[in-house]
Amino acid sequence: MSTNKRVFKKVETCHIRPDDAGNEEEVIPKLEFVLRSVDPGEAEAYWAALCEDVEFHIPQQGKKADDPPVGYFTCYEAHIVRCRLRFPIPEIIVRTLNRFGLSIGQINLTALQHLLGILVLSYEHGVPLSVDHFEALLKLLSVTGGIYRLAPCAHMSIIRKTILNGHAWEKYFFFIRVNSASVEEGCIPVFRSEYGRYETNPLPLFPDDVIVVRDLLPTSSFFWTSFTPKRVWKALKHYQS
Repeated sequence: MSTNKRVFKKVETCHIRPDDAGNEEEVIPKLEFVLRSVDPGEAEAYWAALCEDVEFHIPQQGKKADDPPVGYFTCYEAHIVRCRLRFPIPEIIVRTLNRFGLSIGQINLTALQHLLGILVLSYEHGVPLSVDHFEALLKLLSVTGGIYRLAPCAHMSIIRKTILNGHAWEKYFFFIRVNSASVEEGCIPVFRSEYGRYETNPLPLFPDDVIVVRDLLPTSSFFWTSFTPKRVWKALKHYQS
């Protein structure tokens, strides 16, 4: 059985300031998204995640994802299209990645789906989470080339049926300026833009209520396919309001 992939392209302009552009602001194409396996009817919702205040730097040919310009961080198209990432990046996500010693550009799709899925469920249930909760629920594993994935710790599974990664998604990346439009302002000082190396914490904290949290959150739809852009962005918007 053949599968038809729907492709949607959108090109807009955006004022960004690459490092080699001097002090003069240059108007260049913001991005050209090829939204693979996405219904064109939903494409505008994906694009809406990229607010006008977010500044993009389109990498030159030969530029590597693990070498973002100073003041920028690496983001993949699939983080937005397939993982529902929205800006500014929530503080709890930033601080969790900081605990692991990684930049957001270093985690694969499954990792981001676990982080955002658990976060959305916590917003929907009104359950406050800390970095210690995330560290007790998820373990970080090295994949390849400085990329890491998150998997549930033993008996701690919450998000089910995450989408498969493959490797093609790693080809489509861009850089985003670190500011209050892209990262919650209160955690910019601890936000990691440069790639790091995770060192295992031999004695992670285990919050007293983590079992209660684990049992409470999956009482609603917890398959990743149920986390539509509308659902994810509604939860994040309610939190940020």
